[in-house]
Amino acid sequence: TVLGDIFAHSSSEPTIAESIADELDDVPQPFSEESIQGSTPYLDACIYETIRMHPPVGHIYARAKVDLNIRGLHVAKDSNVTAHTWYTLRDPRFWKNPDLFDPDRFMPPRNEHLIPERPFVAFGSGDVDDGRACPGREIALLAIKSAVINAIGGYEWQLRKPAWDDHRYRERYGVPNFEDGMRVEGFSRKRRALSTEELATFDGSEEERPIYLAIS
Repeated sequence: TVLGDIFAHSSSEPTIAESIADELDDVPQPFSEESIQGSTPYLDACIYETIRMHPPVGHIYARAKVDLNIRGLHVAKDSNVTAHTWYTLRDPRFWKNPDLFDPDRFMPPRNEHLIPERPFVAFGSGDVDDGRACPGREIALLAIKSAVINAIGGYEWQLRKPAWDDHRYRERYGVPNFEDGMRVEGFSRKRRALSTEELATFDGSEEERPIYLAIS
């Protein structure tokens, strides 16, 4: 899943999680849909880069509406056409160092996903209304973003070992899989400064308990 992969990258490259946490420090709390929209460009780039490297959907299927000739290959009208998203999202013609996890490629001034060829096809292409793009894109991105914000912004945690060093992490059909999940350790709620209102009602009866999480 995208969540598993972004946690794997952040565990293997701690500067990524630190940069996300630093960005979240400037977002008004409590986190809400309104407060996180447009205020976390680096986290957005990390999510897009995770999806680019590990697309949840390996192929896109379509039907040719007209006769086409693509680099000498004739595609007849009504032919079934399959696009390989994994290859497109790692095509070195469009992406610099495509096998490197580099969120900056989705940020100015690079914006590699905005070149004329529009190679970021993880959610399909075209408009939602014509049936060629994923209608659930925005809700999916919001759900992923909310989960990452709560996991990294609200808790201290780390994987027992970096995911990329785990021999159980395999590439299968172009989509990565963790066969036995990723073991998390040192998982505890981040302590934050209490407001004057919170201090007035705090009686110490609610203990801070460690929380344990397994991602599979």
